[in-house]
Amino acid sequence: MDDEICENLPFRISHPVNNNDHSFQTVLRQRELGLKNKCGTEDFIFSKLYTSFDKFEIPQTPRPLQCEERRKYGGIFNLEFSLDGRLLVAACEEKSFLLYDASNQRCIKTITEAHTNCVNCVRFLDTYSFATCSDDMSIKLWDLRNLRKETKVLYGHSNWVKNIEFSEPEGTMVTSAFDGSIYTWDLKGKTRIIDFIMLYSFLVVL
Repeated sequence: MDDEICENLPFRISHPVNNNDHSFQTVLRQRELGLKNKCGTEDFIFSKLYTSFDKFEIPQTPRPLQCEERRKYGGIFNLEFSLDGRLLVAACEEKSFLLYDASNQRCIKTITEAHTNCVNCVRFLDTYSFATCSDDMSIKLWDLRNLRKETKVLYGHSNWVKNIEFSEPEGTMVTSAFDGSIYTWDLKGKTRIIDFIMLYSFLVVL
C-alpha cells in the first residue's frame, strides 16, 4: 500500500497503562482504548464512591411489644398526633393510652386505667390538652403537663362513645356514640352541652 495513503488513514495510538494504577483517570482511559480493567478495579471504584458519602447513624429499631405487654394493652383502636407533630398517642383496648416520641417511635408514657373500659378515640384540642372517649360512656380531658389525673370527665351519652371531633375556631368538641346521639360541647368556658342530636334509637332485646 502506498506510504502516502497509509499516512492519511486513522490508526490507534498505543499508550502505556500502568496495571497497578486504579485511579479514575486510568480507568476512564482504559475504557476509551477498549481495554479491560484489571481485576479488583470495580471494588476500588465502589469503595471510593461510597466512602465519600456522609455517614449517618441509624437509630436502633424500637423494641416491639412482647406478648405480655400486648395482652396488657390490647389492640390499638385509634392514633392521634399532637399539633406540633412531636407526640403520637395511641388509644388502647385495655383501658389505657400510650404516648410515643414521634421522632424515634419510643413509648415515653403509659397511662393505665385511663377509663373503666376500652379507649376508642383520642383527639388533640390544643398544644397540651387532648380528649379521650371510651365504652364506659364518658369523655375525659387531659393535660400533657400533668397526666396523673384527667382534668375533666364529661357524661351525656348512654352507650359506648366512639368518636371525637374538634373545631378550634368555635372551641367546640363533637362526640358520637352507639346510642345514636351526637353531642356538641362548649370548651371555651365552663364545659357544657350546647347541642344534642339523636340520629336514631334502638332497643336491644335479650
